[in-house]
Amino acid sequence: AALDSKSLETVMGLSKLTVYRPKRTVVRAGEEPRYAHLLLDGTVRVFHRNDTGEELTTLLLTGPAVFNDNSALTDSATDESVVTLERSTVLSVPAEVFRRLVTLRPQFNEVLVKDQAARACIATDLGRRLAFNDIDTRLANLLLDYAALVGTQTTEGNIRLMLPFSQQSMANDLGASRKSLNRALERLRDIGAVVKSQARY
Repeated sequence: AALDSKSLETVMGLSKLTVYRPKRTVVRAGEEPRYAHLLLDGTVRVFHRNDTGEELTTLLLTGPAVFNDNSALTDSATDESVVTLERSTVLSVPAEVFRRLVTLRPQFNEVLVKDQAARACIATDLGRRLAFNDIDTRLANLLLDYAALVGTQTTEGNIRLMLPFSQQSMANDLGASRKSLNRALERLRDIGAVVKSQARY
């Protein structure tokens, strides 16, 4: 929406449109910054993986959203991985084209800066949660984040998370062990805050 029709036509002609199935890798940490990715629809998980293979989620994004833009702008290898959580449509804009848009189209640059600031706030909030909140609070916040992204209201007044989540995936999101995640989940079940039905929470 921040581009004039001619610029948009040019960008679309030079970019690659891909529909990904769930649990597909879009970006791997360490890759060369060939593209900035525009998530048109769907939901992705942005995460870091340490040397031992443990993962920590840094962002959950639902379309429309942008990712890998910092690497494209700075021409540096990406330090995050991105995986789809559901069927997702991604427009991959070549890094050079993306940089030209930022340089030559002030309105596009303004929208991008605002989006980057919003993502920085989310990452800062996540860091605060991980540093200061106990596992129960972190899990509750994670479930609320998912509810905002992929939740639907049921006739009973509950919120159903429309994506399947394993205990391991939630542990990865929180940077916690599966054992501690399971205990926190049990405590939420005991007070009736969370119920699992047909592979959905």
